[in-house]
Amino acid sequence: DSKSGRRMDVHTTEKGMQFYTAFHWNEKFPGKQGPLKQYQAIAIEPQNLPDACNHKNFPSAVLRPGETYQNKIEWRFS
Repeated sequence: DSKSGRRMDVHTTEKGMQFYTAFHWNEKFPGKQGPLKQYQAIAIEPQNLPDACNHKNFPSAVLRPGETYQNKIEWRFS
């Protein structure tokens, strides 16, 4: 935010990032403290590339029995 100087950086070993803006929320969605409002929240989700199983040039999204899945996500706020 250029006005306040707040900054958030996301560092991850994942190849993709899903970003949700709550665009679809409206007054019909109940929340714990009242109805939800459009754009009231965001979700930032580092993850594998969408549709990876259908593209040989994308990193594999398959996890076989006995294999371990690991990733690293670091959120930096300043």
